[in-house]
Amino acid sequence: MISSSLEKNLKVLKEKTVLEFNSIFSKKKFSDSLQTQKKEDASPVTIIDTFVSNLVKDMLINDGNYKDYSYLSEEDKHTFSYPCIILDPIDGTKELTKGYPECSISLAIMPSKSVDMGTGWIFNPFNGFEISSLTPFCISPKFSRKPLLGYVSRTEWNKNLYEDVCDPNIILKPIGSVAYKIGLLAAGACDFVITREPKSIWDIAAGTILCKKRGIHLYQKDKIITNFDQIRYQNPLLWCKKKHFQYLKKVFY
Repeated sequence: MISSSLEKNLKVLKEKTVLEFNSIFSKKKFSDSLQTQKKEDASPVTIIDTFVSNLVKDMLINDGNYKDYSYLSEEDKHTFSYPCIILDPIDGTKELTKGYPECSISLAIMPSKSVDMGTGWIFNPFNGFEISSLTPFCISPKFSRKPLLGYVSRTEWNKNLYEDVCDPNIILKPIGSVAYKIGLLAAGACDFVITREPKSIWDIAAGTILCKKRGIHLYQKDKIITNFDQIRYQNPLLWCKKKHFQYLKKVFY
């Protein structure tokens, strides 16, 4: 079965990635070992980004279940068409280069553009946080958390993009890596995630799939995103449950 084969591949991917992380970060000058370079948009890319991108590509290409899938990675931008494997090998590379534990691998396997049909996997090699749509889960009983806790981009926070938010019913916490934040939201760690800057599909696909299976939606302004049919998504982007949307909309839009 496809799910069984994928689970085995994800286990190997996780183990090999952790070994690569330990190899690099055990060295005194890990910043040199990362071999960080600047891309055309001035964002950093490291040897780990390339390692994970190539590893996922090789593993899934060799898996006959995905022979007809196109491959779209932040570091290996092939043609975007469905069915598609969508990967951000390391989301949160800025934090990675500083040795901060706020980054993640974000992998979405989508037979079609429908969010409902996709498989999502997010893994943080630093702290072992992992969440997969292949893993059975139980939605927690209803409870009311007041004030609402939201995770925002550390970079956006440092740019003072949330200095206008002053609401006693809202607590904001800056954390690096949007994929990591969305994964934590899907795991129940917070009530919402918002970004006020555009994001690419490889940043958000896996997390959105995971959230959708747990009754949490991605809103682009007033619209719920049910299909991924473009590579770039304009802000604001808000992940939350329907019961919280109208209130959060008034606070952030």
